[in-house]
Formats: sequence, structure tokens, C-alpha cells
Amino acid sequence: MTSAARLVSNVGSLLGDADDFDQLRSLVFDLASSGQLVAAVGPQPANDKAHACDAEGRVGGALPTYLPVLPPDWTWKPLAEIVRLETGTSADDLQRARLASVGEGVPYISTKDVGYGSEPVPIDTGLRVPASDRIFRRTPGGSVLLCIEGGSAGRKLGMTQGEVAFGNKLAALECGDEIIAPFLLVFLQSSLFRDQFAEKKSGLIGGVSLKKLRTTLVPLPSLQAQRVIVGEVERVLAATLAVEGVHMRAEQTRGECLEAFRLFLHKEHEIRSELHAKLAALIRELPRLLSRGDRVGEVEESAIRLLVFGVVYEPSDEGVVEGRLHPELRAGSGGSPSIPRHWRWATLPELGEFGRGVSKHRPRNDPALFDGGEFPLIQTGEVARSEGFVREVHSYYNETGLAQSRLWPCGTLCITIAANIAASGVLSFDACFPDSVVGLIPNPALADARFLHYCLLALRSLLVEAAHSTAQMNINLSVLSRLLVPVPPLDEQHKVVMAIDRLIEARRRLVSAFDLQSSVRRDALASLGPACHHA
Repeated sequence: MTSAARLVSNVGSLLGDADDFDQLRSLVFDLASSGQLVAAVGPQPANDKAHACDAEGRVGGALPTYLPVLPPDWTWKPLAEIVRLETGTSADDLQRARLASVGEGVPYISTKDVGYGSEPVPIDTGLRVPASDRIFRRTPGGSVLLCIEGGSAGRKLGMTQGEVAFGNKLAALECGDEIIAPFLLVFLQSSLFRDQFAEKKSGLIGGVSLKKLRTTLVPLPSLQAQRVIVGEVERVLAATLAVEGVHMRAEQTRGECLEAFRLFLHKEHEIRSELHAKLAALIRELPRLLSRGDRVGEVEESAIRLLVFGVVYEPSDEGVVEGRLHPELRAGSGGSPSIPRHWRWATLPELGEFGRGVSKHRPRNDPALFDGGEFPLIQTGEVARSEGFVREVHSYYNETGLAQSRLWPCGTLCITIAANIAASGVLSFDACFPDSVVGLIPNPALADARFLHYCLLALRSLLVEAAHSTAQMNINLSVLSRLLVPVPPLDEQHKVVMAIDRLIEARRRLVSAFDLQSSVRRDALASLGPACHHA
């Protein structure tokens, strides 16, 4: 498979794991240097008689097998024919001390000052060579500095932004009329160069002599094509960098969420000496579950169930109270959950004023109920979309509409029993609702409305299952009236609510990070369109 084909087939998966971004960049450099990144640009005489160079730089013999066949309008040329090469001058400690005291002059560049191709050579290193000093070799701006000796040989490189003096482990490549420095920089970061460089290495420190470096073969398109290729490389790398940044932020967010979940399940409350099996299983699975956006909700639901049923609480010496879910809800539930001994079970009517909404008038949408209305009327859809607090309203009763309904106070827990089964949310304003919604005004001495909302969220799958067993696909007031929910002391209810609130906020941030990551990935793939199309 060609490099271009590999890019087309693998780029989607490459933009995912941190280690793969370097792999993608290397692939882009390979495509650009072998004529596969963009379509042919402008006419150029074909030259299919490319040959290798001997140690003296003389052309002759066959190309190495690891070098690709170039497009017909490209040619291979020895580096010595298209650039001027020279090594720099070393500076001992005494010379460095002298250079450090110079106020005016050109920067002195050592290997440590040079990056790995993505950044230009710095203009201030703290060492300067006076203009009158001719001991240190210099190179003009627009040259490429390449490390040719030591552990970073063949990998450290960068373009100069102005005239610099440079050290003896660096080679300066000053471009001639046939190649531009940005294209040379692309080639020097490709495997086409690095494979040749590795073959020429010798000695204990792994260096390449200037004599051998001169024989390096360079793929050479026209100057016009070089400029187009460099532009495309910059565009693709910018997209890759954007994806990488989002990926790193998403990884950081996932790490924060993972730690947050552990705090919720380990530190928010005292832990049992032997963790509940389900809690232990969830903690073991967190790294895997949090690696995919579509699994985050699963983690949240599991954690909410564990919290509202007190799995993370230290039980008393007497143990736990066995589960007492309503018999109609036990089928398929895998058994009823247990709660800590100091908690209790209660029905919803035992915890406050409980009843169905009211809408006596028919038809329900009679304009006479709404004209000039000012009293909010919420429906099952607003409750289902509430995410805990009902803030959305689209209809308003007038005095006539209010007279045939009931105004429930802010803080009422709303529960849907038709259409959107067992969805719940707490009113953030006084409002009316129809009989497809049940209201619970909690006794403030017994229950927190938001804790009960999270209880219903944990039990919703069972309530939906019960609704599916009926012909009308709904649940009635009788089922909800007999439903038992766990009731801890009020202070513990507040702690559970705060823990779940933080859990949900962490989930929102995590999902947002996944969404942003996907969006930038799509943009990056779109930016690769020309390259993929050409391939």
C-alpha cells in the first residue's frame, strides 16, 4: 500500500491516540517528499534516470531500494548540488563566557538551542558573536541548521530567522536556486532523508560527516511545485495540531472526570470495609468506559444508582435494610437493592403532598384558556428535557385556564406518567401541569426534592419496564404511590445531591470535550481532502 493510500485509509484512526500524531506528521512529510501529497504542478522535463552517489558525491549506480519512485516531472539530486554545506565552530567554556558578555552581535547557536523542525531557530540564546569576530562560522537567515553528531543527529533541525553563528555539531544548509528552504525542511523530516542519514552514520557517537552528508539524494520538483507542497503541508499540520490540542484537553478532562468519579465513590462518604461488588466493578471499568463518549452516560447512571442507594456508606453493626421495591417493579431487575441500616424506605405520598396535575376543560387547547395568559403551563416534554430543573415553558394559562387547573409551587417535583415515562424535574417557578404529570411537594423535614429526582432517575428503567407491560404504555398514580424509595437523613440527602451535581457537571464537560474533539477531527479530515483526493 502506498503512503498516500495509508493516509486515506488510516487518518481517521490516527487522529485519536497521543502517540499517533507524530506518526501522522511523519506520514505527511513522506507524502510531500515523494510527490504524493498534491497533484502535479506545472510542467517540468521528466528525468527518470536517477542514480545513487558514491562516497565522493559522484553519481552512479542504482537507487537504494528504500527510496520511492518519483513522479515523472521530479528528479533526484545530491544535496551538494543544490545547497551549500558547512559545519560550525565549537566554543569552549572560556569562549562561551566571552560571548555571554557581548551586547551587540549575531546569536551563537548550539545543538541544545535547535528544536525538531516545528520551530525556527531562536534569535536570542544568551550568547552573541561580535560583528568583527571572524573565528565563528556564520550562516544567513533562511538557512537550515541540522544536527549531524550525537544522540539528536538527523533529528534536530530548524530554519534560521536571521544571520547566526553556529556550533561544530551543526551543519548549515544554504539553499541554491533549485530548492526553497521550507521544502528542504519538509524533506529533512521525512523517512526519505532519515533512512539515508541512518545508513551513513558511523562512530561511537553516531555522527555523519559533511562529506557523506553531501551525497544525500534529495527529491526535487519544480520551485512552483515546492511552494504548493509546502503550503499544503502547513495546512495539514495546522489541522493536525488543532486536533492534537483538543485531544490533549479531552485527555485532561477525562483524567479529571476519572478522578472526580473516584472521589464521589471513595471520599464523599465513608466507604464500607468491603466495597459493594457493583461499586468495585464500576471503579475497575472507569478507564475503559471513560475512553468513549457514548459510554459516559453509562458511568453516570451507574454512579447515581450507587449513590442514591447508599452503596458507599458505612453500614451500622446491624447491616443493611433489604430492598423493598414494589413487586410490580421487581421483574427483570436482578433483585432489589439494599440500603444502609440508618436509612429507611418510604412511599412518595409519605414524603409530602402527592397528586396528579389538573386540566379539566375540554378541549385542552381551547384558546379561551390561554388568551392573554400569564400562568405557566408545562407539559411532559418540558419535564423530560429539564435535566433536573424545569426552566422551559411555552404555554401560559389566563385566569380562566388557572380556574380549571392548579398552580403548583416552585420546588415541586414533577413526574411524567405518559408519553415520556417517569421523567422528572423540579419546578424553578410556580406552574400548572395536566394530569399526565404527577406532582410531589416534599415535606422539607423529610425529603429533598432533588434527591427524590435522582432516586427516580435511578429507578426510571424499572418504571419504564412496568409501563411497557401495560396496554396504554404508561404508569398510573397507583404504581407511583406504592413505589418505595430510599430515604436517608436530610443532611445525607443534601450530600448525595451535591455529589451527583458535581458528577453531572463532570459528565457535561467530558461530553463537551468529546464533541469538540469530534468536530475538530472532522475539520482536520476535511482539510486533508485535497491530499486524499489526489491519492
